[in-house]
Amino acid sequence: MKKMSKGEVVLLSSIAAWVMVVNLTLIVLGIGHGWTVFFANIFFFLLGADIRRWKELLFGGLFGLFAAWLLVVSMGILAPALGALPAVAIPLTLIVFFMIVCGPVLPWICNNVAFGFLTIATINMETLVENTLPSMLVFVIGGTVMVGGSYLILQFFTKKAAANAAK
Repeated sequence: MKKMSKGEVVLLSSIAAWVMVVNLTLIVLGIGHGWTVFFANIFFFLLGADIRRWKELLFGGLFGLFAAWLLVVSMGILAPALGALPAVAIPLTLIVFFMIVCGPVLPWICNNVAFGFLTIATINMETLVENTLPSMLVFVIGGTVMVGGSYLILQFFTKKAAANAAK
């Protein structure tokens, strides 16, 4: 087990506090779909906290939400004619196939973030269609605020550590 320095504890505590402030703000303001903001930050850190990968996070998340919407709409269209299993299997296969095959060509859209958002968004299929656009808006605006704040906190403590090391 690694022993953390005081600087690491302060950095991680600052990020945890930031996450709580943003999430509590969403709750107090009555803004739903906060899961998208929370997962934007999770994926930011899974992508190495590299702000240069913001496009990958943003478009991957949006594509995942769109793919979830497309899946549910397709299921509703296909189910009366084909039955439940083909109505799920056909569009899901096409979506997953597209994400995997196009990943090398469109990595900023077809990526693990897209898979993650597709999976999470389909947890509640009953309200997915009506919630897709609000989820996308909250993801773009709230995710930008959340990730931007986390990035600024990281930058602040990184520069502070570098200045202290130079002394």
